[in-house]
Amino acid sequence: MELHSYAKQCKHINRLIVENLEPKIVKLFFRGPLPLSFKTEKELTQKLYDFIARSDGNPDRETLEKIFWEAEADIQCWLLNLPFNLAARGMVDEAVKISRRYSEVFETGNFLGDLAVIFAEAGRKEEAFKHIAQCTVISTQIKA
Repeated sequence: MELHSYAKQCKHINRLIVENLEPKIVKLFFRGPLPLSFKTEKELTQKLYDFIARSDGNPDRETLEKIFWEAEADIQCWLLNLPFNLAARGMVDEAVKISRRYSEVFETGNFLGDLAVIFAEAGRKEEAFKHIAQCTVISTQIKA
């Protein structure tokens, strides 16, 4: 990607995030009612993920980190809290999808650990246990 094109895309993503999130970011910490629809937030996560995807479809961690540094909003915190906010409003499948996608790029432990809690709080006990078992296997493989 050319530097000019990259800068232009970063400004566009930043504008979308700042316009939609900055005034509401504090409320995300408290899981309170948000004027911003969760559909809009879900769409923003998709746009961000599409933007950081390389030509092979896999996310580029370096691009995401650059966006984190250049943004005027706390995108990291928003992304980490969004799955819980979605799940709390009955959008568990969307929360799972976002957690899994972004765990590939950053805060893997947070996203994967949170998934077990999201499954459990949603009453999806079998999925929670299965997820914990998968994470345990992965953790063991990493340590070996």
